[in-house]
Amino acid sequence: MIGGLSERIAIEQRVRMGDTGGGATVSWSALATVWAKVTARPRGEDAESEGRRALTVFELTIRRRTDVTAAMRAVWRGRALYFRGIADEGPHQPYLRILADDGDPL
Repeated sequence: MIGGLSERIAIEQRVRMGDTGGGATVSWSALATVWAKVTARPRGEDAESEGRRALTVFELTIRRRTDVTAAMRAVWRGRALYFRGIADEGPHQPYLRILADDGDPL
């Protein structure tokens, strides 16, 4: 599997900063840059605006980390991929599989 981790991705976490008006600003902050295997699969269309656009589901395979959560995203080749689920097969497994897509964050 080591040879398959050939793409660099940046893992980012959401940061929420309160403002003086009682609202908040949400931004993204880098957690880590890691090697990954990125597999893309087309998944139909997303119709959230006037036009339709293709939505792609990605499977990201990375070395196991304990600080990665489903509330994060990855940036791969300049494209934001929002995590939708993490398959963690236990502490003795060397890899995490993350399902992500290029839709809007939840």
